[in-house]
Amino acid sequence: MNRFVPLLYVWDTLTVWHLAIWLAVPVLLGIVMPLRAGRPIIWAWFAAGLPMMAMAYTTLAIATGQLFGDTFPLSALWRSTALLGGLSVGLLLAGSDRRPPLPISLVFVAVGAGFFTFALWFLPRAAGLGLIDFHEAPWGVHLYRAP
Repeated sequence: MNRFVPLLYVWDTLTVWHLAIWLAVPVLLGIVMPLRAGRPIIWAWFAAGLPMMAMAYTTLAIATGQLFGDTFPLSALWRSTALLGGLSVGLLLAGSDRRPPLPISLVFVAVGAGFFTFALWFLPRAAGLGLIDFHEAPWGVHLYRAP
């Protein structure tokens, strides 16, 4: 399990308020707002909205943690970010009305996994070039340094 250190970091940051917000937003957008407008409930907000919100939080938590804390080496980062990117692109393709054939979908998933990995590895290094002065762990966001 030590191979997914960034995901373990994100898991340790979760509170009950995160889960409440993740449930409240799809309920508001999928049930309350359509019913107030006299339209039917949009069940797709639950099928795609809940996992996509969790993945967006995970992406932002990993990026923010690396900006304000320690950066992960690529060897510790790629497993978690490839899983996160592949799942994100897979969910986007699964929810699409115009899905490409399976081999092309798998290529999209692989490219998405590679993009997430590169972006979350490159982001803190690009910010650390001296253009922006980020302080080291200013509000306690500190990542475990992988061996």
